[in-house]
Amino acid sequence: MEFNSEKDLQNYCLEVLRSKGIQPKEEVWCNGLRADIVIDRAVIELKKTLTRDAIFQAVGQGERYQKRLKKDELWIVGQMPKDSDSAKSALHTARELAKEGIRVSFVDRDAYWQAIDPDDIYPIFRPQLPQLPRLPLGWMERYRVMFAVAFIILTLLVWDTKTRSARVPIDLAPAPTIQL
Repeated sequence: MEFNSEKDLQNYCLEVLRSKGIQPKEEVWCNGLRADIVIDRAVIELKKTLTRDAIFQAVGQGERYQKRLKKDELWIVGQMPKDSDSAKSALHTARELAKEGIRVSFVDRDAYWQAIDPDDIYPIFRPQLPQLPRLPLGWMERYRVMFAVAFIILTLLVWDTKTRSARVPIDLAPAPTIQL
């Protein structure tokens, strides 16, 4: 996937977002500035190629738009640089910005930005799930022992409840009859 201009990249991103059931707005004016793409929760700033310098330029622009449009998230989207040193630097910058909550996506590498397969015959019938926030799953790793213990206790409680009724002795002897 190769984009000749930022406008080509913008058109592609708009198409992908719409295919995911998201209603993007393009070229949104905000007090004299213009954001590339705006969705419900984020401002998306585009750069044709995401070198380290282009990423920082996009962050500066995007933060202005994000503040003025009162959006929770900032996404920076563009192509991976061809030069391996530039690519390494861009990847490092992207990882560091992710720690600050800024999503840097290389459109040619990130699965999120892959277009729907044209061989998909019935895309209309695919259910559109709401976009959920990304949750770091590191907390699950920290509490895995607690989850295991809770599962065992819950299993034992259910098992005990089911077997308790089987332990009640049943008197099978006939009831005494009283003769008058």
